Amino acid sequence: MAAEASHVLSGVSAAEPIHVFGTDQAGRHDLPGAAFAVRVHGAQVGLANGPAGNAYAVPFRDTDCRLLPLKLISAYVKEFIQYVAAHPQDTFQVMRFACGANAYDDAKLAVLFATAPNNCLLPGVWQRCLDRKLSARVLLFDPTTRLKEPAWRERVKRYLELNQPLWNVPAVELVSFGAARSVVANDVLARGLGLKHRIMGANDSYYGRDSVLAAEAKAVWYSTHFLSLCDFDQTAQPSQIRITGTAVSGGLHMDQIDVNADD
Repeated sequence: MAAEASHVLSGVSAAEPIHVFGTDQAGRHDLPGAAFAVRVHGAQVGLANGPAGNAYAVPFRDTDCRLLPLKLISAYVKEFIQYVAAHPQDTFQVMRFACGANAYDDAKLAVLFATAPNNCLLPGVWQRCLDRKLSARVLLFDPTTRLKEPAWRERVKRYLELNQPLWNVPAVELVSFGAARSVVANDVLARGLGLKHRIMGANDSYYGRDSVLAAEAKAVWYSTHFLSLCDFDQTAQPSQIRITGTAVSGGLHMDQIDVNADD
């Protein structure tokens, strides 16, 4: 594990990177991620390819919402990369698209962006595809704040020590978002283990009422792994269902620990 902790707060400035999202060739933007781009980032319905507002659309489905051939998606991505190179003063945040069930592997999409300039930020999952030396970025979800307890910090420590070799990563970085009590507990864990800790803050000035959802989405986008500490004897809370679904759609390596289970 890393020798020295580093604690970084992200997503709290008024400005946000240009939001790059996947859509269909009709520019309907009715997929969940694309609809969010319309509502929050100013993406324009009917514009299937290119910039609008604080967003950039990249088609990966045809007008009948069928998955496009990888060669055609690659052509759209090359056009986007040229646009990025021509706008070095801007930062572009590419959301994961065209991957998952009945679509392409993450590695096949990630390689399309391999030549993108440094002002193009890729999802953590795609970064891992392009650089196997990247740390595992573990998004910790601890709704009942079990990590306030030393015994639970020790339990997660053992989990990370066991899995880091299995993940074949040189280091682990913790990722947090949400309630202050959970973030503080995660930070105590990170400091105790000497790990980097990325905290995704809510950017109220940009996202308004969507700031919490945006912080969750950004945490998933940045991460490569998801670890949930949950009580399976209780009914799942809406926040638990939502963040778990977001992590699945984000392509994260998923794992859960039942707080009632013995070691």
